[in-house]
Amino acid sequence: MRIRAILAVMRVTRKTNQELAVVDSSIWVSVFLLCVAVAVAYASIVHDKLQGLALAGFIALFAFLFWRREMVVFDAGRQQADWGRRRAFKVATGIVPFNEIIGIGMETTSAGNRGILIYRLTILTSDKPVPMSDVYSSDRTHYEALKAEILQFLHMDNGGGVDFRGCA
Repeated sequence: MRIRAILAVMRVTRKTNQELAVVDSSIWVSVFLLCVAVAVAYASIVHDKLQGLALAGFIALFAFLFWRREMVVFDAGRQQADWGRRRAFKVATGIVPFNEIIGIGMETTSAGNRGILIYRLTILTSDKPVPMSDVYSSDRTHYEALKAEILQFLHMDNGGGVDFRGCA
């Protein structure tokens, strides 16, 4: 079995005839780090070694910084894609009407000195692409499958435009 990503994996969390929700999140890492911080703080207090509180605070800081959730909901009923990004100090949201979506793209860049390719999905519009996540991942096969699933939901898997006549 191959591990796709250490911190987060973009995945479909809800799929109906009217809605497709895609989430990329590292909140579980934050929860884990917060549990470690609480355990370190407790052990530090119980053993009367208060310098451990600095370590607990440092771990809690990383938990706060890893708190990240990105969600895109393709809503056939409202004919729009709602996206939202939550970070430690920033929240961003937006709407892309279906009539502006011309496809789903896969952005590629290289990471590190070895030129390893990493990917992320974008909503292609006539204006500029809207990233579905701030994070890139190296699992091309996973992103291609996810892209195909989104295009199928949007009825764009046959090369045509967005057509929702059969979804209402």
